[in-house]
Amino acid sequence: MVTHIVVGAGIAGLMAAREAAIRNEQVIVVEATPQPGGLVHSVTLAGITVDAGAEAFSITDDAVLALCAELNLDDVEFAAESGSCIVSGPDRYDIPKGVFGIPTSIGELRAVAVLSDAEIEHARQLDSAPLTHISETISVANLVRARLGEPILEKFVRPIVAGVHGGAVEDIEVRALVPRLLPELRRTGSLCSAAHNVRGLSAAPGAAVATIRGGLTRLIDALVGDLSCRGVKVLTSIAVDAVTKSNGYWRVEADGVTLGYADRVTLAVPAYRAAVIVAGFPALARALDTINYSDATVGIAVVHAPQLDTFPLKSGALVVGDPLVKATTHVTAKWPWRSGELPHPVHILRFSFDGAASRSEAAQQLIERGVHCMYGLDSHAILDSHIVRWPRSLVAPVASHSARINQIRDIAEKAGIFLVGSYMNGNGVTGIVRSALNERTSV
Repeated sequence: MVTHIVVGAGIAGLMAAREAAIRNEQVIVVEATPQPGGLVHSVTLAGITVDAGAEAFSITDDAVLALCAELNLDDVEFAAESGSCIVSGPDRYDIPKGVFGIPTSIGELRAVAVLSDAEIEHARQLDSAPLTHISETISVANLVRARLGEPILEKFVRPIVAGVHGGAVEDIEVRALVPRLLPELRRTGSLCSAAHNVRGLSAAPGAAVATIRGGLTRLIDALVGDLSCRGVKVLTSIAVDAVTKSNGYWRVEADGVTLGYADRVTLAVPAYRAAVIVAGFPALARALDTINYSDATVGIAVVHAPQLDTFPLKSGALVVGDPLVKATTHVTAKWPWRSGELPHPVHILRFSFDGAASRSEAAQQLIERGVHCMYGLDSHAILDSHIVRWPRSLVAPVASHSARINQIRDIAEKAGIFLVGSYMNGNGVTGIVRSALNERTSV
């Protein structure tokens, strides 16, 4: 018997196991797939290892930077501050410096030169108006509309939030998207100032995201290595199907066979999978089943294209109106260190496709559509490519998501089950790492 069994070896499970080990608990991690990492996943194309899942982390706070320091990962790379743009039909325009399209100043709106003087002045007046009561559950749409106006919402915030989180701004609460934004808004009285301060909470230079040289999978390797040094075993290719309470201990079962007993159990798997595992706790299973997920499809292409040397879409673009292509990242532009790995004029391009709409599309067709629609390249420019389909991988936010999570947390605490993951902590590496480090502080 061990002190703690963690089910799931994505970054949430690895972090939960590490924090438990730091508390001197005896820990085992059990993962259903052949390798740890979850949505932090890489592929090798043209001899280069490229992230095909999560590729970066937010540095609007220093949680992941602090973790990297603890793991002696000293080669953190910040994204080039070359900017990015939005593509809407024939129109292409820059994204202002800010947080999910919320600008850090009214001057940033003037700099992108896509709004009229009247629209910018209206935004300035709204943002300088006295702050009235702001509900804790206010949606992104209602906040931006009230403090900056409809044009900023529609031109910038809506497409960026949809591209990053796959949800509508009406359905996403501000506190779930950027937890520190509302406190900063209440402190400063200005949404632009709040965005500026959130961006400024990290001391890191450049854009508001970073990665690790060699790919984000190196963070997973470092976590697994750290766990090994702490005596934690990570068991792979074992699908846990039930946890039950027996004689005061947690019994963890896989394929109907008892895998082990523990004092504590943490489920670091998607909510729909956790619902199956906790079927013996009907109230918790029903609550977990209310969490919605959407599919994601990621495409990577290595291309021979001298015309991309000028970075025509800067570091990438979010796409409005295309039924398949949601976003693209010009990897070589976003991460300059990548250029040193490639012979000139080879570039790496990354695409996010609509998960549902792309299900019936062949991989090569998706790649060719992406490189042609976004960069004007034909199929002959493609040297190597890969498609990764992630079914039910992104939490699809709804207006009542925070209330549902609070209900799940209350039921789980009463049952004595610990839950971590993107549905509890938000899509993205930073939210998960921040939550784990915060738990250390609270303990």
